[in-house]
Amino acid sequence: MNNKFIEKNFFIFGVVIITAAVIILSGGIILGKFQQYSNWKTYTHNGVEFSIKYPPLWKLNDMSNDSGSLKSILFIGKEGTVEISYGFGFGGACPQCYKKMKVGSEQFNVCDSIAGGVESWSMDEQFEDYGIGILATANNPYSSNRNTILEILSTFKFKK
Repeated sequence: MNNKFIEKNFFIFGVVIITAAVIILSGGIILGKFQQYSNWKTYTHNGVEFSIKYPPLWKLNDMSNDSGSLKSILFIGKEGTVEISYGFGFGGACPQCYKKMKVGSEQFNVCDSIAGGVESWSMDEQFEDYGIGILATANNPYSSNRNTILEILSTFKFKK
């Protein structure tokens, strides 16, 4: 056999193996994400028309029936908290300057900070007839709890 034939077939074989490995690994990552969320609970608010997923061991404190101009839903876990508020009265200053952050299906102005071993993200957006705010915190050690909080935020979406 000729060396060029062997080199060409070896190259093709290598490309096929690498391609198969990438497909298997990426499928595993996608499957892993699906499996991760498959046992998560989903909170859906029909009035404001949003939903968010949260881990099964987290607790939900729905304060949306409280009186006042702001209503809240609080999700609490050992990794931290996520509080979603809606109504009127949002806003404030961010000493570090606001940054744009994609939270689920939406872009929010976000103020993030780290203090006392806790990392927090504060965000709000005003719409025509109401505002929505999200305050999320990653408990100490925030570096290991941050991913869970960001995964929860990544599932937020409006039902449009």
